[in-house]
Amino acid sequence: MVKVINAIQPYNENCPSQYSCWLDFWEKRTGKPATYCRNCGKYTTDLCGGHVQKVEQRSDGKWYRLPGLYITPICYECNNPENSKIFNVDEKDLVRIP
Repeated sequence: MVKVINAIQPYNENCPSQYSCWLDFWEKRTGKPATYCRNCGKYTTDLCGGHVQKVEQRSDGKWYRLPGLYITPICYECNNPENSKIFNVDEKDLVRIP
């Protein structure tokens, strides 16, 4: 498991043209259907491809965002960068944005 947080800046770039949306990007890249939110664990069809960043806690005790953006299935309720918390995601459930 890795710790992630919703990306701070809105990611306005469209997903690559061969995908219909970021969730489609995630499903096709992982070969799995998106069935539950990787943050709250709720099984729902109300999911989006959430933009997240990995974080690490350093010796000063503070959490730092690491470079790189990833997509993981998140419900719309949890996909709020202004009210986000650090959560655990299985590394295989993160797809890096090229």
